[in-house]
Amino acid sequence: MMTLKYHNDPAGALAYVGKRLSGRNDGNGLTGEPVWFGDGAERLGLHGAVKMEAIEALCGNRHPSEGWTLVPPEWKADAMPLLTELVVSSVRLPAVDLDEDRWFTERHREAAGVIADLLEAYAGADLGSVGFFRVTGNVVGMRFDRCCIRMGAGRLSTHFVLFNLTFDKAEDGWSGLDTSEMELALSDMADEYAYVMRHHRGLLSLLEALASGGAVCLGSPANPSPFGLN
Repeated sequence: MMTLKYHNDPAGALAYVGKRLSGRNDGNGLTGEPVWFGDGAERLGLHGAVKMEAIEALCGNRHPSEGWTLVPPEWKADAMPLLTELVVSSVRLPAVDLDEDRWFTERHREAAGVIADLLEAYAGADLGSVGFFRVTGNVVGMRFDRCCIRMGAGRLSTHFVLFNLTFDKAEDGWSGLDTSEMELALSDMADEYAYVMRHHRGLLSLLEALASGGAVCLGSPANPSPFGLN
């Protein structure tokens, strides 16, 4: 499941990120350590764990270490939101399975990595009233995992938080982030996530059966093989 959220209010956006950086259980789950991701973040020298000082600088349209203005005022469209958040959630599992199933957590994180790559592929420059989309292929983002367990069932989710920034090579400078193509591609990204989860589950079952010396069923017309072998 994928959910797109927007954080429009600067004070609210900073409060939201601050809560996530605290790592505390807010009643809705435990939050892992937020880390930077995206080629845009790399370009700004942002690596590893997220710090609040850098968040405040980015939300203020400033370089996180050097302090200069990122998006020139004459380029800056009135683009909202300040932050765009994509939440990628797994299916719900019994809490004991979620805790012990190393396969599941690894596959979820692998599938979330595919989504991170797609977010960059769909990134574009906010050209304001020009009226067309220009691909930039980079984002400035942070990501973190959450584990929520309620009434004996649990769910893993990965949160991608994108700042309203992307480097536009055509202008050799920073621009606001156009997320319109990401929004249109949500169903495609959901399919990619599901494919990774299904493919590896099927492959794991096949390898385990072979390793145990058991018979391997490659499927039937009623139950086709996940590998397209029947």
